[in-house]
Amino acid sequence: MNCSTFLHYPFWLYPKRIFKSKYGGFMKKILFLLLILSFCNNFFSQEKRNVFATIRKSEASQGKVEITQHNEIEQLMLTYITYNSKKQGIEGYRIQVYSETGGTKARQGAENARTKLTNDFPYEKISLDYDEPYWKVRIGYFRNKHEAIPFLHKIKPHFPQSHIVKTANIKPEYF
Repeated sequence: MNCSTFLHYPFWLYPKRIFKSKYGGFMKKILFLLLILSFCNNFFSQEKRNVFATIRKSEASQGKVEITQHNEIEQLMLTYITYNSKKQGIEGYRIQVYSETGGTKARQGAENARTKLTNDFPYEKISLDYDEPYWKVRIGYFRNKHEAIPFLHKIKPHFPQSHIVKTANIKPEYF
């Protein structure tokens, strides 16, 4: 086979012996690495979403929106969007039913509280956490205090010491 023959065939049909050389294995590794890096770059790159540009963009079938504001406000909003996109979760509220320090006795009390909550409120999300030195049992996920208050009134007869606590980094799917 001469060189002109190879120009007429796609590269995947070439015989393997053509690609073998002194640096063949090394070149394959480099090509594979470049392929993976380009895939990762496209997959994980997150462009800064410019909400204002999206709103200003007008199409033939839609109306035109005009926003009159200072550039600083737009920059602050874009900074806020970027900051929030880096967070793991969002801030919300939960009801803390049990919190006690100590060893085995506190853990047993927390497990008993969780069992009672599971029996009384089977459809609510309940967590038992050890935040040294406290064993805590919390129930429910609420976006604001006003959503948590009615549920707190349902729990108070069973757990008089329960109260609403602010919680950071709640996964959005829990709401």
